[in-house]
Amino acid sequence: MDQFNKVQKVMYVDDPIPTGELCPKCGAPLIYKEGKNGQFVGCSNYPECKYVQKEKKEVVYTGELCPECGKPLVERKDAKGKVFVACSGYPRCKYIVKEEKPADAVVEFVKKCPDCETGQLIKKRGKYGYFLGCTNYPTCNHMEKLLKKRRK
Repeated sequence: MDQFNKVQKVMYVDDPIPTGELCPKCGAPLIYKEGKNGQFVGCSNYPECKYVQKEKKEVVYTGELCPECGKPLVERKDAKGKVFVACSGYPRCKYIVKEEKPADAVVEFVKKCPDCETGQLIKKRGKYGYFLGCTNYPTCNHMEKLLKKRRK
């Protein structure tokens, strides 16, 4: 056990790379550290002070204004890394520029909607995969699971 403690102290110690800034909480120098998600900036006085500097993201303005609140529109990334355009006034303004579908996109009607009987059920993509949804969506909320075909 004694040998384990000696090796543990020496094995994972790297020379800290200072950033040249001081910790706003305790005043110790900030250093670059390596974590499971890559490099980050944290306090050199770690167990006592757990300050971590938040990553500064570069804002890309589109040059357009939000039609709802008048603030500038910016490019953002969703959880999957896809870029979309939204209002910079989030969370007060939740305006998002909707992607227009190409004019040549063909929509296949699967069957008539059993609830509203005026709409058609079409294949849509949701959070958990594809499903059948009514074309009269805000008025009619009818949905059906899309069964996967089994392989033999």
